[in-house]
Amino acid sequence: MSLASLPRRLLGRTGLEVTTVTLGGVGLGGVDAGQLYGANTDKEAVEAVHTALERGINFIDTSPLYAESERRIGLALGELSGGERARVLLSSKVGDECPPYSDNGGHCAFSYDGVRFSVEHSLRLTGADRLDLCLLHDPTMPELLRFLDEGGACERGAGMGALRDLAAQGVVGAIGIGCVDRPQQLRFLEEPDAAAVLAVNDWNLARRYGGEELFEPCAAAGAGVINAGCFYMGLLAAPQTSFEEGFKASLDVPQLRALALRMEAWWEAEHGLPLRVPAVQFAARHTAVGTVAIGCRTAQEVNECCDAVLAPIPERAWDDFEAAFADDLRGFKREWHWYYDKETTEL
Repeated sequence: MSLASLPRRLLGRTGLEVTTVTLGGVGLGGVDAGQLYGANTDKEAVEAVHTALERGINFIDTSPLYAESERRIGLALGELSGGERARVLLSSKVGDECPPYSDNGGHCAFSYDGVRFSVEHSLRLTGADRLDLCLLHDPTMPELLRFLDEGGACERGAGMGALRDLAAQGVVGAIGIGCVDRPQQLRFLEEPDAAAVLAVNDWNLARRYGGEELFEPCAAAGAGVINAGCFYMGLLAAPQTSFEEGFKASLDVPQLRALALRMEAWWEAEHGLPLRVPAVQFAARHTAVGTVAIGCRTAQEVNECCDAVLAPIPERAWDDFEAAFADDLRGFKREWHWYYDKETTEL
């Protein structure tokens, strides 16, 4: 299939025209079996990045929190020609405190100086001269308010001021937030320059808490949506094995695996499709979604995701699927999230 056939959309008012699938850097950074999505090597990560670009993906999202991800992306981008590199859109994050992978210069991660140090560190590792999008990463509400509070609790002012200054200098393009908590997402959308929200595991084949609660407010504010979690931590890509690598080994919920296995069997029987195909396409079907971020670890996974975008699915299949699993979707508990507490969550 043609690389050029990967569709593109405008990511809200970021001004960025991005492919339907974004290469999520979380899959590229693991250094041991228990970290992130499992162990990865420099070679595998570089091959994954190069394959993504060859397949037409033009957007990469990463973070200092993703261990070796920024450095490995830098290795991959460093092997490109100037023209090839110019076509790649890059996003990273601030607000992480995870040395040695983060570097906030010894300052509060949400302060003016801490944010400037963090951006500079990301640029050094990736070899980039600019972040097309910079996201505040998974803050608590007090941390978000500190980040937004000009001249407030952080030394020399707040981190949002640093991003605004960096944007004025052309070092940062658009500004957004990437987190799992709804109150922080909605509070950030009140900012006049909130241009994008990265949502995690809130809109996929099984879990539907992102639409009215978040995607519609994003659309009203003109903010683009990066929809991460189309595979629900891998559950909707490979139900038999999805919780066997990295930190996901502690996340298995028998009821969710059983549901995913039934969905897998339905799509195979009714349409001859592996579950990852409708999982990727459903995540992009909401009109507010600009792109779907997928944490691929290998070149093979990148190819599978790109193929999933392009595979034909009859329109009637979506209505049939919704009807077949209506009771399951209505009964999917909000608490069934990837960070659920096995000791306190009722299944």
